[in-house]
Amino acid sequence: MNKIYRIFIVLAMLLPCPLFSQSLEVVGEKQIDKTADKQDLEIYFSASIKNISSSPLNLALKTEVKKLTFGHSYDVCWFYLCNPPTTESWVGNKSQQLNPGEALPDNFFYAHYYSFNKNTDPVEGEGNIVFVFYNESKPDDKVEIDAKYKFVDGMSIYEVFGNPNVDFSIENKIITISSKKFDNMNLQIFDINGSLLSSESFRGGYYQNNLNQLPTGSYFIKIISDNKIISKGKFILN
Repeated sequence: MNKIYRIFIVLAMLLPCPLFSQSLEVVGEKQIDKTADKQDLEIYFSASIKNISSSPLNLALKTEVKKLTFGHSYDVCWFYLCNPPTTESWVGNKSQQLNPGEALPDNFFYAHYYSFNKNTDPVEGEGNIVFVFYNESKPDDKVEIDAKYKFVDGMSIYEVFGNPNVDFSIENKIITISSKKFDNMNLQIFDINGSLLSSESFRGGYYQNNLNQLPTGSYFIKIISDNKIISKGKFILN
């Protein structure tokens, strides 16, 4: 064996190599960033994890509390049951078997972040909880969902997604929508349960109206053009 070949083998042995391939992936968003009025009391999200390996595995869950405003709390719902609200990091005592290519069933996991703790009054503040899903037999084989939460007081909050060609704003209960690209549009407003409250069509790419008829609370919107949803989101009225 020549000298150069021996050197190549030694260098190859010294190079770092992964002990295993990644077995898990998040189905959906890995970064959660949600804002709500403190009087809404809770922020909710759910997610699913998929086994992308060729072998069955047992999926386990734990959380890491990175930040939590005093007076806030959160819970973890795992195996369809919600644990009591807590302020501490949490480790589940059950795991779910996932076969190759299988994902968690719907609503098998979800979590709430609360603007209160037990019987305290709701308060403003922020929280950051990391949800760690891992292979029970290989804990370093894992994926994470980084969830950031924010509760505010006395603001009209809106989050609208879907189209950079649509401008949307709410100020003093006045809603304004404008677009240079879309002419004929339809605005639909839904309550937090998904019931349609109003549907208004408008032309010229511009709409403005007051929302005085709506009580304080959270609402969802859809903006439609040519029978297609071009923007959607959520707003909160105080």
